[in-house]
Amino acid sequence: MTCTKCQSQLTIKYGLVRRKQRYYCKPCDYTFIIVDGREQEIKNFKKNLCKLHNRFKQFSYQMGVKMFHFGRSIAIGLD
Repeated sequence: MTCTKCQSQLTIKYGLVRRKQRYYCKPCDYTFIIVDGREQEIKNFKKNLCKLHNRFKQFSYQMGVKMFHFGRSIAIGLD
């Protein structure tokens, strides 16, 4: 596995985070997980949709929480 920060190959498995494999890079002392493209696209879509609707004041964070089933703290962090 290649480190996402320094591109080193000296990485080891370092446990699980949210059911994803976590890795540790020995040279730069960095931990990371590999996220597939689809998960990232969905996350970005939800975030951008909430920002768009909030900007036009036709959509509340509470509606976003109900629609996408994510926590209120995440919705507040999108601002």
